[in-house]
Amino acid sequence: MKKIQISPSILSADFSQLGNEIRRLEEGGADMIHVDVMDGHFVPNLTMGPPIIKTLRQYTKLPFDVHLMISPVHKYIKDYADAGADIITIHPEATESLKGSIEHIKSLNKKVGVSLNPESKINLITNLLNKIDLVSKVDLKIVKALIRGLNAKAKIIETTLSKVNLKDVIDTGLYDLEEAQEHPLWAQELYNPDDHIPETEEYGITSFVYRANEPFNPQQIYSFFNQEWPGIVRAKGFFWLSSRPDFVGEISQAGAFVRHKGIGRWWVSIPRNRWPDPVAVEEVVKRYWTNEYGDRRQEIVFIGLKDQINEAVLRKKLDDCLVKDYLSDPEFFQKLEDPFPRWFAEQG
Repeated sequence: MKKIQISPSILSADFSQLGNEIRRLEEGGADMIHVDVMDGHFVPNLTMGPPIIKTLRQYTKLPFDVHLMISPVHKYIKDYADAGADIITIHPEATESLKGSIEHIKSLNKKVGVSLNPESKINLITNLLNKIDLVSKVDLKIVKALIRGLNAKAKIIETTLSKVNLKDVIDTGLYDLEEAQEHPLWAQELYNPDDHIPETEEYGITSFVYRANEPFNPQQIYSFFNQEWPGIVRAKGFFWLSSRPDFVGEISQAGAFVRHKGIGRWWVSIPRNRWPDPVAVEEVVKRYWTNEYGDRRQEIVFIGLKDQINEAVLRKKLDDCLVKDYLSDPEFFQKLEDPFPRWFAEQG
């Protein structure tokens, strides 16, 4: 059984005997010392600053886990690092940029912890878990499940401060660009939606595919692409706009980053006599083909945390972006305002 780590807080110690109290904790078998720093602003209480921590550093070699309950936290990080903190734990709500503060702590060669209040949302840290050292077993399982769902052959290496043997990451032969572009979970949802990966379900990872034939209103879907999608960690797929009926758009989302671009033409927009192999192309697209729209379609896979994704809400928002009566006047809807950048020169 793995040894439980004990990190007693000195907040309950005798402040007139802090040095002796810390020695007693070390002699009693503590693994590290937890230091609660409060500013009377972020939280009501007021405790200690860098000078006290610097003084206490001489009394023990145990790691100091300094929990900063102060706001704004970013400008004080270096002071506590210089005072002797080994681990600096911060709150997302106490900094303008959690990512920036984490990177600042890392640059000082310190370990990072992020503390969440009861009302804090897990998606505040989901996209930054790979930068945090104090990750719970549950969150670590979620991360591993996501990785295995997106790349079943991935070699998972747990590290601190990015210390990795180069032999484990260079010339391993494990990465295949073409295979990476066809993530197992994308393919599973698109072609075998009933055959879910047990491990991803076990750790609360789920996915679904949004499909529709009608085009998107360009302004409305552009707005949707730039909104936050609670619980979604990856999304990828094809889409088409009423203003660009000939062209295939691709949407790709990872964490907080969303990209969209044009990747070619729909087959229905290309004269059949210009198809490279009409029989082969027809065989491929017949499962998607409709008399009204040809192979044009919306087909986007969403992957995320099962207890945070509201599939019904996402589907409703996407449905609201559709131009349901496009066929009544295609020319009119092709002239709708379009905020997307130009994809191809031949768009006109």
